[in-house]
Amino acid sequence: MDTILMRVMDSIAAFPPILLAMAVAIGLGGGLWAAVLGVVISTIPFFARLMRSEVLRIRSFPFIEASEAMGGTPWFTLRWHIAPHAATTMLVQCASVFGYAIITLAGLGFVGLGAEVPTPEWGVMITEGMQYALTGQWWLTIFPGLGILVAVVGTNLLADRLSKVLGGANS
Repeated sequence: MDTILMRVMDSIAAFPPILLAMAVAIGLGGGLWAAVLGVVISTIPFFARLMRSEVLRIRSFPFIEASEAMGGTPWFTLRWHIAPHAATTMLVQCASVFGYAIITLAGLGFVGLGAEVPTPEWGVMITEGMQYALTGQWWLTIFPGLGILVAVVGTNLLADRLSKVLGGANS
Protein backbone atom coordinates (compact mmCIF):
# COMPACT_ATOMS: atom_id res chain seq x y z
CA MET A 1 0.00 0.00 0.00
CA ASP A 2 2.86 2.33 0.88
CA THR A 3 4.54 1.80 -2.48
CA ILE A 4 1.33 2.36 -4.42
CA LEU A 5 0.51 5.54 -2.49
CA MET A 6 4.02 6.93 -3.00
CA ARG A 7 3.88 6.18 -6.74
CA VAL A 8 0.57 8.07 -6.95
CA MET A 9 2.17 10.99 -5.08
CA ASP A 10 5.18 10.85 -7.43
CA SER A 11 2.81 10.95 -10.41
CA ILE A 12 1.08 14.04 -9.05
CA ALA A 13 4.42 15.67 -8.18
CA ALA A 14 5.69 15.06 -11.73
CA PHE A 15 3.54 17.96 -12.93
CA PRO A 16 4.76 21.49 -12.18
CA PRO A 17 2.68 22.64 -9.18
CA ILE A 18 1.49 25.89 -10.78
CA LEU A 19 0.32 24.04 -13.91
CA LEU A 20 -1.46 21.43 -11.81
CA ALA A 21 -3.17 24.19 -9.80
CA MET A 22 -4.16 25.91 -13.05
CA ALA A 23 -5.54 22.67 -14.49
CA VAL A 24 -7.64 22.04 -11.39
CA ALA A 25 -8.89 25.64 -11.34
CA ILE A 26 -9.80 25.47 -15.04
CA GLY A 27 -11.46 22.09 -14.57
CA LEU A 28 -13.62 23.45 -11.77
CA GLY A 29 -14.54 26.60 -13.68
CA GLY A 30 -12.29 29.11 -11.94
CA GLY A 31 -13.04 31.11 -8.83
CA LEU A 32 -11.34 31.40 -5.47
CA TRP A 33 -12.31 27.98 -4.12
CA ALA A 34 -11.24 26.23 -7.32
CA ALA A 35 -7.86 27.97 -7.08
CA VAL A 36 -7.49 27.04 -3.40
CA LEU A 37 -8.33 23.41 -4.20
CA GLY A 38 -5.76 23.49 -7.00
CA VAL A 39 -3.09 24.75 -4.60
CA VAL A 40 -4.01 22.09 -2.04
CA ILE A 41 -3.86 19.27 -4.59
CA SER A 42 -0.52 20.52 -5.93
CA THR A 43 1.04 20.49 -2.43
CA ILE A 44 -0.31 17.14 -1.19
CA PRO A 45 2.60 15.06 -2.61
CA PHE A 46 5.18 17.14 -0.76
CA PHE A 47 3.35 16.75 2.55
CA ALA A 48 2.82 13.02 1.95
CA ARG A 49 6.49 12.38 1.20
CA LEU A 50 7.63 14.41 4.20
CA MET A 51 5.15 12.68 6.52
CA ARG A 52 6.18 9.25 5.27
CA SER A 53 9.88 9.92 5.82
CA GLU A 54 9.18 11.43 9.24
CA VAL A 55 7.09 8.44 10.34
CA LEU A 56 9.76 6.01 9.13
CA ARG A 57 12.39 7.99 11.04
CA ILE A 58 10.35 8.08 14.26
CA ARG A 59 9.45 4.37 14.02
CA SER A 60 13.16 3.56 14.34
CA PHE A 61 13.35 5.13 17.81
CA PRO A 62 13.70 2.76 20.79
CA PHE A 63 10.63 4.11 22.60
CA ILE A 64 8.41 2.98 19.71
CA GLU A 65 9.81 -0.52 20.06
CA ALA A 66 9.23 -0.35 23.81
CA SER A 67 5.63 0.79 23.32
CA GLU A 68 4.94 -2.11 20.98
CA ALA A 69 6.69 -4.57 23.33
CA MET A 70 4.44 -3.42 26.18
CA GLY A 71 1.35 -4.23 24.13
CA GLY A 72 0.62 -0.86 22.57
CA THR A 73 -1.63 -1.15 19.54
CA PRO A 74 -0.55 0.47 16.27
CA TRP A 75 -3.23 3.17 16.75
CA PHE A 76 -2.02 3.88 20.30
CA THR A 77 1.57 4.16 19.09
CA LEU A 78 0.52 6.42 16.23
CA ARG A 79 -1.61 8.69 18.44
CA TRP A 80 0.64 9.00 21.47
CA HIS A 81 4.16 8.59 20.08
CA ILE A 82 4.45 9.14 16.34
CA ALA A 83 1.95 11.97 15.76
CA PRO A 84 3.31 14.33 18.46
CA HIS A 85 6.86 13.94 17.15
CA ALA A 86 5.86 14.38 13.51
CA ALA A 87 3.64 17.40 14.26
CA THR A 88 6.55 19.81 14.68
CA THR A 89 7.99 18.95 11.27
CA MET A 90 4.58 19.26 9.64
CA LEU A 91 3.98 22.63 11.32
CA VAL A 92 7.23 24.00 9.89
CA GLN A 93 6.31 22.56 6.47
CA CYS A 94 2.88 24.23 6.65
CA ALA A 95 4.49 27.59 7.37
CA SER A 96 6.91 27.10 4.47
CA VAL A 97 4.19 26.08 2.01
CA PHE A 98 1.98 29.01 3.02
CA GLY A 99 4.30 31.39 1.14
CA TYR A 100 4.04 29.20 -1.94
CA ALA A 101 0.25 29.23 -1.61
CA ILE A 102 0.20 33.04 -1.46
CA ILE A 103 2.26 33.35 -4.64
CA THR A 104 0.28 30.68 -6.48
CA LEU A 105 -3.12 32.11 -5.51
CA ALA A 106 -1.97 35.58 -6.55
CA GLY A 107 -0.73 34.16 -9.85
CA LEU A 108 -3.99 32.34 -10.48
CA GLY A 109 -5.91 35.51 -9.64
CA PHE A 110 -3.66 37.48 -11.98
CA VAL A 111 -4.46 35.25 -14.96
CA GLY A 112 -8.17 35.20 -14.12
CA LEU A 113 -8.47 31.74 -12.57
CA GLY A 114 -8.69 32.84 -8.95
CA ALA A 115 -10.91 35.29 -7.16
CA GLU A 116 -13.40 37.38 -9.12
CA VAL A 117 -13.03 41.15 -9.61
CA PRO A 118 -14.85 42.56 -6.56
CA THR A 119 -12.91 40.25 -4.21
CA PRO A 120 -9.88 41.98 -2.66
CA GLU A 121 -7.14 39.58 -3.74
CA TRP A 122 -3.57 40.57 -4.63
CA GLY A 123 -3.46 38.94 -8.07
CA VAL A 124 -6.76 40.58 -9.05
CA MET A 125 -5.53 43.94 -7.71
CA ILE A 126 -2.38 43.74 -9.83
CA THR A 127 -4.41 42.83 -12.93
CA GLU A 128 -6.85 45.67 -12.36
CA GLY A 129 -4.04 48.14 -11.63
CA MET A 130 -2.06 47.28 -14.78
CA GLN A 131 -4.38 49.31 -16.97
CA TYR A 132 -3.57 52.41 -14.92
CA ALA A 133 0.19 51.79 -14.47
CA LEU A 134 1.20 53.63 -17.64
CA THR A 135 -1.01 56.62 -16.80
CA GLY A 136 1.05 57.42 -13.73
CA GLN A 137 -0.91 55.44 -11.13
CA TRP A 138 1.88 52.94 -10.54
CA TRP A 139 0.94 52.33 -6.91
CA LEU A 140 -2.09 50.28 -7.97
CA THR A 141 0.27 47.49 -9.02
CA ILE A 142 3.29 48.14 -6.82
CA PHE A 143 1.56 47.99 -3.43
CA PRO A 144 -0.21 44.65 -3.99
CA GLY A 145 3.12 43.28 -5.23
CA LEU A 146 4.84 44.58 -2.11
CA GLY A 147 2.06 43.00 -0.05
CA ILE A 148 2.83 39.64 -1.65
CA LEU A 149 6.55 40.15 -1.05
CA VAL A 150 6.09 41.04 2.63
CA ALA A 151 3.67 38.16 3.23
CA VAL A 152 5.91 35.57 1.58
CA VAL A 153 9.10 36.77 3.25
CA GLY A 154 7.22 36.93 6.57
CA THR A 155 5.96 33.36 6.28
CA ASN A 156 9.43 32.13 5.31
CA LEU A 157 10.95 33.90 8.31
CA LEU A 158 8.22 32.39 10.50
CA ALA A 159 8.98 28.92 9.13
CA ASP A 160 12.69 29.42 9.77
CA ARG A 161 12.04 30.61 13.32
CA LEU A 162 9.64 27.73 13.99
CA SER A 163 12.27 25.31 12.75
CA LYS A 164 14.81 26.74 15.18
CA VAL A 165 12.44 26.96 18.15
CA LEU A 166 10.89 23.53 17.66
CA GLY A 167 14.23 21.88 16.95
CA GLY A 168 13.79 21.04 13.30
CA ALA A 169 16.27 18.89 11.44
CA ASN A 170 18.04 21.87 9.84
CA SER A 171 18.07 24.28 12.77
